[in-house]
Amino acid sequence: MKNLANQTSRSTEEISRLIVEIQTVTARSVAEVRDISRTIGEIDAISGTVAAAVEQQASATQEISRNVGQTAGAATDVSVRIDEVSQEAKVTEERADQLRAGASEVTHSIDELMHVLVRAVRTATDDVDRRSVPRYRVEAPCAVEGPQGRVMVRLLDISRQGAALGEADAVGSRGTLLFDGLGVALPFEAFGREDGVVRIRFRLTEIDRQAFDARFTRFEETMAGRRLAG
Repeated sequence: MKNLANQTSRSTEEISRLIVEIQTVTARSVAEVRDISRTIGEIDAISGTVAAAVEQQASATQEISRNVGQTAGAATDVSVRIDEVSQEAKVTEERADQLRAGASEVTHSIDELMHVLVRAVRTATDDVDRRSVPRYRVEAPCAVEGPQGRVMVRLLDISRQGAALGEADAVGSRGTLLFDGLGVALPFEAFGREDGVVRIRFRLTEIDRQAFDARFTRFEETMAGRRLAG
């Protein structure tokens, strides 16, 4: 009986020890489970943060994609507009060239018109001068000295301001008239030619005008019957 009691006592102690160990292990397990649960909570929170960040990143990516699309569209519009502007600039340049060409033609036409008007005015002035100053028919040979030398021509008529020379194709634009009837050399310039007749104007500023007038007055007295009308 004593041995049985001892064995029972030992068994009881062993069971108590095992219970304590089990309780200790259980408490430890509970603590570890709590730690695991806390860790899982932290992981869940991190996952939520990551999910939110991923969602924000996706939204930002979509925004960037939309902006890129809009930028590409704007770039296309700008490219089209640049092509339109380039075409308009080309058309404008062509029109400007046409305007410049037209302006050049107009300027040329104006220059030609001015020359015609100047010639007309000069011719009209010469005609008025010739008609206001008496002219005399001569029909006599005379000489002209010029750059090509001396040539013989026919003095058709003469006035105090100029003369008409026949058979005068060889007469240049400037020269000196030598007519024995006046006895004075008369420098001249030609201003009209037609059918071998050259009309000349005396350069009276280059001679002694008083001497010329005196000689021409005596010449007029001898040519009174050969004065030309108008």
